[in-house]
This record gives sequence, structure tokens and C-alpha cells, in this order.
Amino acid sequence: MTTRIYYFTGTGNSLWIARVLAQRLGAGEPVPIVGALRDGELSPGEQRIGIVTPVYMYRLPHLVVEFVKKLETKAPVFLVANGGGDPGDMMAWSQALFARCGLDLAQGLYLTVQSNYIGAWGAPEDDVLAQRLGKAAVRVDEVGAIIEGGERMVHGDHSRFRAWVHPGMLYRMGYRAVPTADGNYRVSDDCNGCGTCARICPVDNITINGERPGWKGACQQCMACLQWCPRQAIDVKDKSTGRRRYHHPEVRLKDLLAQKG
Repeated sequence: MTTRIYYFTGTGNSLWIARVLAQRLGAGEPVPIVGALRDGELSPGEQRIGIVTPVYMYRLPHLVVEFVKKLETKAPVFLVANGGGDPGDMMAWSQALFARCGLDLAQGLYLTVQSNYIGAWGAPEDDVLAQRLGKAAVRVDEVGAIIEGGERMVHGDHSRFRAWVHPGMLYRMGYRAVPTADGNYRVSDDCNGCGTCARICPVDNITINGERPGWKGACQQCMACLQWCPRQAIDVKDKSTGRRRYHHPEVRLKDLLAQKG
């Protein structure tokens, strides 16, 4: 069975997962969703389609939602989502989205990796991080086996209280405000105007003005600019100051730049 895997990533977790699954399923190099939207390559001819994405506020990133709405295929689609903890009702919500778009969601699977949301917490020490990523590798193998076997399965186990009351209610309000959440970013005097943040932003939401970055209010909240800044000069207000930065150890800056083409 021919397979094409699309991905969206900010700090490398989804790209790492997409690569592992591509190797197992005999797919080619994973395709960045950013590039597919830009180039209008939205009608794949493969017999099986995969989407690998992070979870933001119990939902898919806005860019991934746009992609799903424009995707044209009759092939079964697998959705592999990842995050730092509880996905809430994300899969049930995604299943409804796919149905509205006329897509066959054959598998909807979740796995836990290291969170990159530095506004809430930083990366742990190396030994703890290694343990988490080791468990994630085991889970990726399980997910790959499910997809390879063709079993139809959409993860639907979630706490209705968490999904609809707390933090679900806050997440629904926050999700609508994601594009303008970049108004909370602050740049310290450690910034040297290198432009890494602007080059790595998957949606070109950053400009360099007077050798300092400025955001344009079209953010995805992927945290790429904060996590990849070589001088750790970008913060979410004062919440992330001094917190350890994170990107997946098997993903490099050049990989994130390649996501943009």
C-alpha cells in the first residue's frame, strides 16, 4: 500500500514521529503541511494518507485545520497527534471535522512526548527527558503496528469534565485567540538580531525591525521562535525566563528551515 505522510512541527516532535512511521510504512520523505498549502499539493494519489501533528489546547493547530479542510482524497487517513499530556476530546473533535470534510478517518491515535509549551514549563533534566522520549519511541512503534495492521481505531477516551469544564472551557476561549497570542512575547537585550526566529517561523509571522523581531498577529503557537532562539532571548512575558529550552534531539534547525521549503 502506498502511503504519504504530512506533518506540522515547531520543535521537532511531529517530524520525528513522521519519519519513524514513514520508515515503517514504506512511505517517502514526510511532506510538510506548510509546503503543501503553499504549493497547492492537496490531492495526493497514494492509497493511504497520514497526518502527524501536535495538539494545542485540546485541538489541532489552526494551520492543520486549514489543511484538513482543503485535503482531497478518498483514501483512508490516519491522524497521529502528540503532546505533553492529556489530549482531552481532541480526537472526538477531529473525527467530526474529518466527517464534515468528507474524509475517512481510519485511525486517530495519540502519544505523549515532551511538551514544548515553555509558557507553562521548561524541559526537564537530560535523564528525565531521555526516559520520556524512550517511552514515546515505544508508543510510536505501537502506533505504527496499528496503522500497518489496518485496524480502524479512533481514540475516544477522555474526561468530559476536563474536556468541557476545566481546562476545556479556558482552552476553547484560548484557542480562538491563538493567532494574536504572540502579543505576549517579549524580547530581551540578549537578542542580537540574528533572524533565526523569522527564518524558522512556519507561517512567516515574524519580521526583523531594527535588528529585533516583531510579530504580526498570525501565530500558530508552535513555540519554534522561543525554543530555537540561540540566545534564549524570547519569552512568554516573564513566565518562561530561565526555563530550559527544548527541541527533539534527533531534529536540527536545518530540518525546521526545510519545513518552509
